[in-house]
Amino acid sequence: MGKSYFVELGIIGWEHIEPIILGAILCNKSVLLNGMHGSNKTEGCALISEAVFGEGTKFVPYDTSLVNADDLLGFLNPACLQAGEIEYISTPDSIWDATSCLLDEINRCNPYNAAKFFEIVRARTINGRPTDLQFVWAACNPPDKYNTAHMDPAQVSRFVVLNVPTYGELSNSDQKRIMNLGEHGAAGSLKPLLDQARAASIPAGQAKAIEAKVTKLAETMNKSGIQFSGRQVRDLHNIFSNMDRISQVFDGLEINEQILCTAVMGLIPETTGLIRTTIDRMKVEAEIATVLHGFKLSDPVLTAANVAELCKAKIRDGAGLAAAIADMLHTEDDPKMIEKAWQNITARQDIQPDVFKTLRQTFAARVALIKLPKDAKIEDAAAAVKVELNNYGPKAARSGRKKKA
Repeated sequence: MGKSYFVELGIIGWEHIEPIILGAILCNKSVLLNGMHGSNKTEGCALISEAVFGEGTKFVPYDTSLVNADDLLGFLNPACLQAGEIEYISTPDSIWDATSCLLDEINRCNPYNAAKFFEIVRARTINGRPTDLQFVWAACNPPDKYNTAHMDPAQVSRFVVLNVPTYGELSNSDQKRIMNLGEHGAAGSLKPLLDQARAASIPAGQAKAIEAKVTKLAETMNKSGIQFSGRQVRDLHNIFSNMDRISQVFDGLEINEQILCTAVMGLIPETTGLIRTTIDRMKVEAEIATVLHGFKLSDPVLTAANVAELCKAKIRDGAGLAAAIADMLHTEDDPKMIEKAWQNITARQDIQPDVFKTLRQTFAARVALIKLPKDAKIEDAAAAVKVELNNYGPKAARSGRKKKA
């Protein structure tokens, strides 16, 4: 795993859901944390809210199984009531001026207040009146572990549902870190990064790839007997897009295929374990993983502005890098750009000999083709490539790498 910004807040073991939470916050998609008691759900929500929204933020946790209307709304203002107006006197626990809130035990919520809670989730309003809420969390315990009520699919679909690990599921190193936790991160420590991510643009190639992948996932789910709605398509597109923005700004934060799969699963009520269903969760997960295979956010192949920039991209798959460079080089006609790209290749220390040989031939062929007159014959082209191979040979590579050293 890469860097975890939540660890700096005192939240251990959430690396697999961290990018999804950050992406959900950017697009204001409510997050439901599903986990056993004592798995740090409430404190985690409070710490993230403080880090994201800054000092002075008001975070209010509500136990939805116990809370009453006065706790949620405050008290009616008698003076306004006499004038025929309904206003509430705010209290430290009332929701009106809260920046974020946690609806805890959401699957045990008081049925008399259920409509109010889901109005908060759906519209950030209560009784039709606006609040200052910028984000809504929810939490619950797994129904199959605690013998609690299952939820309605329509309610679950309002969230991205993420599973929080128990202490026993953490690695030995993470368990030790919990015992030795020091001070938490400063309030607002993630706010500047999120502001940068919010302003980040997604390159056209990456945006097109995200759109195509979301469309394919929706088609796959609907063929599997899962009704993947228009709202779910929009939510998935928003989360993927905002996770891409997150990956551009949060250095070292890993967003791999498994994390992307978790994000998709979190938007499908049938795979959360919170509703009654006959859907085979493992089968659905396998189908999602198949669709996502090879897909990346902030993919350097899609985000590179030109071939020279692509030649500097950090891609572990050497053959894949060579193929991507060949595709882009095929449409590049500027000799200076090609020369700059080759310099970037020779300056690298991580390219294997067989990959370098392929790139050498690709560059030589492209330059030879550009220089050839339109009426050149096949034998002229072959001779031109042979000449250019001398310019893109091992000697040139050694010279470039030596200069870097």
